[in-house]
Amino acid sequence: MLVQAELNARAVAVAPNPEKDETPTGAQSLWPDQAQLHDEFMSSARHGAVVAVEAGTGTGKSRIIGTCALSLLQLRKRGHKFPTQTNGSSNLPAFIKDRVAAWHDTEARLQEPRKKHSRPIVIAAPTIATMMHLVREFLRLGDNKATHSLLIGRQQFVSASAVAELLSEHPCPPVQEWLDKGMPPGQSTATRGIPASGLMEDLRAVCGDLDFPTKDAHLSAHHAEDEDCAEYRRLQTAAETSDIIFTTHAMLAMRTIALSRGNTPPIPQPYALLIDEAHALEEGFASVNGASLAMSRLGATLKREAWPGMGLKGKVDACRDSWTQAYMAMQALPDEVNLPLAPGNDRTTRSWALVRARLQTLRDQLADLGTSAMKSAKASQNAHLSFIMSSKHAIDLVLDDYTGRIEFSPTRRYPLIQMGVKSVSASLLYTWESTEVAGLFSGTLFAPSASLDSAANALAMELAVPRQRLQTTSRIHPSWLYTSPTLHLPKPGHAPTPPKGESFNEDGIKEWAEQIATHLKSIGDTAAGGTLALCTGYERAQIIANALRAQLNDPSRLIEQRTGTGVDGMARVFRQKSQEGLKPIAIATGGAWTGLDLSNGDVPPREDFLLTDVVITALPFNTQRSYLHAEKVQRIGMQVEINYTLRKFIQGIGRLVRRPGLQQRRLWILDSRLESVRTATYSSKFLAALSRYIKKSYF
Repeated sequence: MLVQAELNARAVAVAPNPEKDETPTGAQSLWPDQAQLHDEFMSSARHGAVVAVEAGTGTGKSRIIGTCALSLLQLRKRGHKFPTQTNGSSNLPAFIKDRVAAWHDTEARLQEPRKKHSRPIVIAAPTIATMMHLVREFLRLGDNKATHSLLIGRQQFVSASAVAELLSEHPCPPVQEWLDKGMPPGQSTATRGIPASGLMEDLRAVCGDLDFPTKDAHLSAHHAEDEDCAEYRRLQTAAETSDIIFTTHAMLAMRTIALSRGNTPPIPQPYALLIDEAHALEEGFASVNGASLAMSRLGATLKREAWPGMGLKGKVDACRDSWTQAYMAMQALPDEVNLPLAPGNDRTTRSWALVRARLQTLRDQLADLGTSAMKSAKASQNAHLSFIMSSKHAIDLVLDDYTGRIEFSPTRRYPLIQMGVKSVSASLLYTWESTEVAGLFSGTLFAPSASLDSAANALAMELAVPRQRLQTTSRIHPSWLYTSPTLHLPKPGHAPTPPKGESFNEDGIKEWAEQIATHLKSIGDTAAGGTLALCTGYERAQIIANALRAQLNDPSRLIEQRTGTGVDGMARVFRQKSQEGLKPIAIATGGAWTGLDLSNGDVPPREDFLLTDVVITALPFNTQRSYLHAEKVQRIGMQVEINYTLRKFIQGIGRLVRRPGLQQRRLWILDSRLESVRTATYSSKFLAALSRYIKKSYF
């Protein structure tokens, strides 16, 4: 309550009594909480602030963002004058400021800038599905005067010619029918009402579980002359004059990459910038500025049967041999190697010299294979070709002595090469400097118990926001999130402990997975509806799924999320099994922690039993494996890892209750560390996040 009061006081203090705006379309239908956050945001926005808005699950954050965009559009049309921003980045090194200044100069030279009061309001989300949701909510506001467009990458669009070629080898009547109709949107929940055709999201929905190679059907980034990308070009052209542009964090990050190369940015300079799921922005920028190579996946891609009928047998075999030599050489490395490796004559340095030579050979073979594959232009190899070229790019960065690291999977020791940047502060600072006003929206911007000042300071540091420009609104989390479900916590010693130390081996992991599976069977059997079990990686998810499959009376209830299986695809199977009368149990990881909504909007809340139980199999430590994150932990300390894990934990438990009025919901935490005295230094933070739940039970 103290933090809430502080935030309310701050929101009132930042901008006294602005002129009365015309009420934007749709604002009349805002709920009281939504109207409050909209008004507080606009109070700070008029002064050119970067405004942080924490709106929890169920507040209707997407509608708030859409209404704020329309209000900002009114400011733009009235010619509102923002105060001149003083230099708020004095705490950043001079080389970062110089880089940002160079980007500003390059953009001014490359582009004929749109006049300030015709620049777009840009709305960015971390994923295509989240962006589509924002578009739908915006369209529901009913403002027909504001023009809008989408700016997303080529690979989000279907290549009609590729689909036609694939259909000749893999007949699929639903796909053929969709293609014949012009590839209309609305085939999936995410694209209903979206004014864009030929989206990969729709193709995946049409295919469902059918045997059709959707991964090869996208517009190829390696064939710029692709003639069936009219929709992609149409949206790009529309964005040049649109009032509002919807895009992704990745496209936003491409602005500074393009400027560094002397190219025109893919997104025009914004009048205002609204970031949804802003807590993910830094990692989104880092992923675009880096590259990775999973040697296990590359090995699977280099099998002969993956390249049929292309006359590439000899080149594929040569790549496979080079891959084997590089893989074997890497086994002599320690569990983690930071790159570039310092000169020396120890065992690691000598081993690295051999690895580097083997990677050079592999890189040359991949380049040769990629060049030949591009000439054949066979659609069925689009996905393989993209991965070959991205793998080559990662090796290029290694050989050019960029920063990165090599690590190995815990049980099977598969090598993973991660190349990246130590910081994206320059790109983030440029992002804020190039817009008049910005909004940072998320349900988990701040730690639950953080004071106002510490929360704002931490966010400013994380996202390189000039501190005096950052303002905050009230933090709103509906009470029904915590009053309706029952929280089930372990008594000391009654829940499994994730393997660590001496138990961190194949037998220890298997024993732990058996215990988790026993709990999941009991939970699934007593649940009123479906169960979602969140895991900390695909390898552990697979082991748990195998253990649970052996215990279930009806294994068809089980849904296992595998590598390459999207969250949306898993959700479709979950809904389908529920409609068949089963109570599905999904073993999930990855995006399921943050981007999964298993609520049934077709029925009243009291009749919605699609998902009734969420199970946290382990606190999600060590799930962020990016190079940027590892560098921050090394530089700042374990508090970075704890904060990231806490944020992901809160997002995970947020999968359970998505709207008021739901019945018979249960949240289970199957990690003994939560109640262990030995882990009190960090477990107290997780318990604080759970303290708002009213109904609790211990097992």
